[in-house]
Amino acid sequence: MSGGHGKKARNAGTTLDDIVGGVKEGHKRFLEDTSPEKLDDYQANIITPPLKDFYNTLVAEIEKRFEDGTKHITKKDEKKLREAAVIAFKEFFKKARPETLEAIAGIKDLDEQYETLSNAYNSMIGIPARTQGGDVGGIDDILKSYVGNKKMKINAIKNELYALGPQHAQFARQHLESLSYTVNLSTKNTVALAHYLRKEAGKKGYEVGDHGQFMAQTHQQFPGLIRGLETGNFGTKGHEGYHLQKKGEGGTIHHMSDHQHRHAA
Repeated sequence: MSGGHGKKARNAGTTLDDIVGGVKEGHKRFLEDTSPEKLDDYQANIITPPLKDFYNTLVAEIEKRFEDGTKHITKKDEKKLREAAVIAFKEFFKKARPETLEAIAGIKDLDEQYETLSNAYNSMIGIPARTQGGDVGGIDDILKSYVGNKKMKINAIKNELYALGPQHAQFARQHLESLSYTVNLSTKNTVALAHYLRKEAGKKGYEVGDHGQFMAQTHQQFPGLIRGLETGNFGTKGHEGYHLQKKGEGGTIHHMSDHQHRHAA
């Protein structure tokens, strides 16, 4: 009898420790992985140099194939654009991820190389393969939009490509942060994570205004909340967007909660 009681207590204690400890450890690793210093180093020294190589090479190869900058790329010349892109992709992956070039070593067909490399690029930068709902499309989608587009002359294409480098470096930085959250926290119980972050908010001088709304937040909101608590910058939503208020503010958010309680009743 006593043995059964002891087993139950150990199991209950271990389970609770696992939940709390797992959230705490995941939170710690996420903050370490996404510190401004690490993200700055990744953006400045790891992803930006190969991106510069990619876009400089792509523009240079386009210039070789399309000498008149006032012309557009016709549909029959799409293969020339793909040829230029494949050469540029290879320059990118020499620095960014050499094993990708090893993986395509046996692929001889130009179109297959193009599809494989463009997908690998999109995956590394963290952009979708196709434009959806106004979101930025993948590099293959962008290049395809130039083909047969009489409004996009070669010179305009070159200018747009040069501008994409810094933009994609920022996307890659955000993607790295997102990957770290996925690895470290996305499998954690959302209520347990919210409970933990409520305590962290208290340490930073915040209190929860609407407990129901705060505890109902999901993995979509948590990265911004964690970032805000760590840096003080909650983005355009402000700390109120995460159902927090400065300690001692009182009032406004609580009234929302009171209304919800009456509605629920």
